[in-house]
Amino acid sequence: MTTSNLNPDALSVEMLMAALLDVVARGHGHLPVEVPYNPGEAHVGGTPAKGIRGVSLGFDWDHGRVFVHTTEPLGANDERFQALGKRADELAFKQYRARSILTNAALSDTERVAQLTALFADPRATAPTKVTG
Repeated sequence: MTTSNLNPDALSVEMLMAALLDVVARGHGHLPVEVPYNPGEAHVGGTPAKGIRGVSLGFDWDHGRVFVHTTEPLGANDERFQALGKRADELAFKQYRARSILTNAALSDTERVAQLTALFADPRATAPTKVTG
């Protein structure tokens, strides 16, 4: 298995080494090496990135690959993934219930609307405030 089969856009070790030597030749060899990532939310300021803590050769299924290890995992944190998973489960359940309501021949249109309204009601929503001019 060759690197080109895994990810044709990935740099080879030799190409990475040449790029890093160019950075050193330009006088920036003292700078930390970081990997930019998408944190899963909007951000302001510099690009989110994690530092590099090491490099290793892949083995077994990863034979023929070189891994760069970051100081922290890349991506959104576990709490965010758990919240997203919980929300996805809630939405899947609501979709199932809505489909059940819509296909229930025993319900009248008025009953369907009432049940769907209750299903999708946002408990955090407040009554609209009257705007006076």
